[in-house]
Amino acid sequence: MKIKYTLTLMILITNLVAGQNSYGTDEKIVLIEEFTISDYETPDKIVFYSSGHYEYEYFYQEVYKSIRKESKKKNIRTRFVFEDVKNWKNKVQFYYNSVFSTPKKNFPIVCFYEYDRINPNIRGYCHDGKCEFYFYVTLVDTQSNQVLFKRKYQVTTEKYYYTQCKNLGHKIINEL
Repeated sequence: MKIKYTLTLMILITNLVAGQNSYGTDEKIVLIEEFTISDYETPDKIVFYSSGHYEYEYFYQEVYKSIRKESKKKNIRTRFVFEDVKNWKNKVQFYYNSVFSTPKKNFPIVCFYEYDRINPNIRGYCHDGKCEFYFYVTLVDTQSNQVLFKRKYQVTTEKYYYTQCKNLGHKIINEL
């Protein structure tokens, strides 16, 4: 009888110890660079712009969902715009045109956000089961054509690059 209990206890302990995995232990978001003007005030209306190939739209929408949820708590009205831009020259032109052509009365503040590879020699954002990328956030006042703040985050996650969307949204709104 004691052997049965001992054996059952050993199997139970073995399953509990061996069944633990390390998923999510190396996931983090680190602020690398930051810039804020001296007389910065939190805006009450912001348009979030992002661009890229259509396959990245899901990632940006997921980040925006988290931003929208957090911004409602702080009474900040937000909008989201995604433009399908395939190459870098068009992306720069898109940013330039969007700053000067946004409806300034309704949403005078524009927030550009995008992500980019850390290592340009590796194709894609994920390599060897780990995803690492930079995430850039730039807030621009379209009335004065002034950069209000810039942030650069280094994001590390396992499996998929979009697993940190919720945390990125929290970080962005907390910085505002």
